[in-house]
Amino acid sequence: MLGKMIRYLRKIRQRSNQQRMLEKIRHIGKDTTISMSVDITFPQHLSIGAGCFIGDDSILDSRGGIKIGNYSSLGVNALLLSTDHRYVGVATIPFDDVRVIKPVVMGDFVWGGANVSIMPGVTIGDGAILGLSCVITEDVPPMAIMVGNPAKIVGYRNKEQFEKLREEGKFRAMSKKARSLWIPPFIKGKYGNVLEELGFDLKSLGTKVFDDPNF
Repeated sequence: MLGKMIRYLRKIRQRSNQQRMLEKIRHIGKDTTISMSVDITFPQHLSIGAGCFIGDDSILDSRGGIKIGNYSSLGVNALLLSTDHRYVGVATIPFDDVRVIKPVVMGDFVWGGANVSIMPGVTIGDGAILGLSCVITEDVPPMAIMVGNPAKIVGYRNKEQFEKLREEGKFRAMSKKARSLWIPPFIKGKYGNVLEELGFDLKSLGTKVFDDPNF
C-alpha cells in the first residue's frame, strides 16, 4: 500500500514538473506529444512544430537552440545536443569553461528511431529516416535513410510518393496510435507458422497495403 502511494505521488510530481517545463518551451505546435520522462534543458530555446512526438527518456539539451519541424518523431532515449566544448587553443584541459553554440535543426516529417543521437550543429532534411541507435554527426539530406555510428546514407525514401502525400496534405500526427496491423507477404511466408503459434490470426490481417517490393 505504501509503495503504491509513493509511486502515485512521484507520478503527480513528475506531471507537475513536466507542465512547468512545457510552459517554458518557446513554441510547441498543435497535437504534439512530449512523453512525461523527457528531459529538456533550456526549454526557452526549443521550438517544436505540430503533430510531433518525443519518446520516453529522451534528452533535449536546448542550450544552443533546437528547432523541430512539423510531424516529426523521436523514439525512446533520443539524445539531441546543441552546444559543444572548446578544446583547441585553450588554457585548461580537457576543455575550457566556454560552451560553443551549435543549433540543431530538424525538418518536417523526420522519423528518428529509438536511441538516436544527434550531435551539435546538425541539420536534418525533410522526410529523413534515422535508424535505430544511429549517431548523426553531419547534415542529413532530405528523405535520406541513415544507419550506423557514425551514421551513413543507405538509401532514400520514394521522392515521388513523399511529395504526392505532402501536396495532398496527408499528414499523420505522431502521437496517434496505430489502428491496424499488417503482415508483409515475405514475413508471412517466413514466419507464418510462428505467428500462428503466438496467437495471430493471419486470415484477419491484411497482406497488401501498397505496391513496394521492399515490403
